[in-house]
Amino acid sequence: MAATSYDALVIGAGQAGGPLAGALAKVRRRIALVERAHVGGTCLNEGCTPTKTMVASARVAYLAQRAADYGVRTGPVSVDLPRVRERKRAIVENFHKGSEGGLARAGVDLIMGEARVRSRQSHAGRGRRSSLTGQVRLESRTHGNKGRPDHAPATSSRFDQPQV
Repeated sequence: MAATSYDALVIGAGQAGGPLAGALAKVRRRIALVERAHVGGTCLNEGCTPTKTMVASARVAYLAQRAADYGVRTGPVSVDLPRVRERKRAIVENFHKGSEGGLARAGVDLIMGEARVRSRQSHAGRGRRSSLTGQVRLESRTHGNKGRPDHAPATSSRFDQPQV
């Protein structure tokens, strides 16, 4: 079984993980990025971006209702909520595809699946078509990680990925 060797494995393709993986790949490091749900993390997919698109639509509706205050004549203003949601989904999807494309262009191997630290010496990532095991050195944590590991392994940062 052939194996792919990685210089680093990044857990989570959120606001820190994706750019970190891309930056490491651009300095000629072989990177695997494991993401459980969706590239871009909570902010892009469920929080900041979707919320801001909805707020922008509400602001336009508010300004349209006040058009006469600015000397602009309009008719009745109404909000088409299904269209607002469609716009939000399209913007999120566009950002999502852009994030995935940027990782691919940088040469990052994106593995959709769940990753976890199993012990002080090993880390595992499991996706639909691949499984990674190896030793890991934890370098840093991001604000999105709400859990705190009991240990900070300091071992080799090489990973081998069997081709399945």
